[in-house]
Amino acid sequence: MEIYKIFLINVLFFLLLTNYASNINNISGKINIINLPPENISIKLLDSSGNSVSALSPTNTYTLEISVSDLNGLKDIKNITVDFYYLSIYYYPTYTVWVNSSISSSEHIRFIYIPKNDTIIKYFGDNNDIAKWNVSLIQKPDYNKITGTWKFNFTIGSIAASTGGFPGSVSMWKFNVTVSDENTTVIYEDPNNYTMNSYVGIILNCSYINYGNVKLNNSSENNLSITTIYNTVSWNVELKTDSYWSNGLYNISVVNVPPGTNEMAILAENLNNKNWIYLTNNYNVVYSYYNPSDSNRYMTLNIPTKVVLGTNILPGIYEGKIYIAIIDT
Repeated sequence: MEIYKIFLINVLFFLLLTNYASNINNISGKINIINLPPENISIKLLDSSGNSVSALSPTNTYTLEISVSDLNGLKDIKNITVDFYYLSIYYYPTYTVWVNSSISSSEHIRFIYIPKNDTIIKYFGDNNDIAKWNVSLIQKPDYNKITGTWKFNFTIGSIAASTGGFPGSVSMWKFNVTVSDENTTVIYEDPNNYTMNSYVGIILNCSYINYGNVKLNNSSENNLSITTIYNTVSWNVELKTDSYWSNGLYNISVVNVPPGTNEMAILAENLNNKNWIYLTNNYNVVYSYYNPSDSNRYMTLNIPTKVVLGTNILPGIYEGKIYIAIIDT
C-alpha cells in the first residue's frame, strides 16, 4: 500500500509539470486612450470674507476660483486663459453690443496660467503702471485627480471702467475662461454680470511748492502738478488752503480778496475758463471734466497758482498747505 501511494504522487507531479510547460505563451495588445475635452468649468469671485461678489471696486483684491474637470486627469490641462472685459449694450439709436476686443488697462485684461511650471503670463495693457492690475496663484489642485480648483488673488485695476451707464445703455464686466489640454480647447462664458464702482484718485507729482522770495505788495507764481486717475466720465478737481500760513512765531491770514495788513492771498487758475480764483479753507473747483469716450482714464494737470502778499508782514519763511481733492460727479 505504501509503494502505490508513492507511485501515484510521482506520476501526478510529472503530469502537472508537463502540462504547465506546454502552455506558456503571450500576445501583444494595444489600446488608444481617447483624449476627452475639459468639462464642468466654473468660476467664483469671492471677497475677503469668502462671500460671492458681483459689485466690484477698483484697487480691491478678490479671490478668483476656477474649477475644471478632465477625465484624462488634471495633468492633461495645458493652460487656462482668463479674459475679464467691459461690455456695453446701447439701445438708442440702434441696439448695439460693444466690447473692446483689444487688451486695454481700462476695458479688457487677460492672463494665462500654465500649470506645468506655475507660470502666469499677464496682459494688462499699456497703462498698468497707473492701473496696477495684478494676479497671483494662491492654491492649486492635486493633479493626480480629475477635478480640481485653482485659486488666484485678483486685484482690480484703478482705471477699470465704471458701469454707471449712460441714458439708453447698460454696461457690465464679464469673465471668459478658456481651458486647453493637449488636443482640445473649451471656452466657458461666465453667465454672471459684474458691476464696477466709481473710482477717482490723485498722484502728486510734486511734494512741495516753493514760491521763492516775494516782496510785500507783490506776487509769485508756481504750478501745482498732479495726475488724476479715474474710471468714470465726469469729475472735478478742487483746491483749498489753510486759513493762515505761519513761520512758527507769526501767522499771516489768508483772505479771499486783495490782501491788506498782515494778509496774503493764494489763487489758482480755473483750467476751464482761465479765471483766477481765491483759495480759502473751503474747497473750490479748479477743473471740471466730462468725456464719455475717454479710454485712457488718467490725466496730468498743471494748475497755475500764485501767492499775493499784503503789507506789514515780518520777514521769514512762512509755510502752509494746499489741499487737493478729486470728486466724482
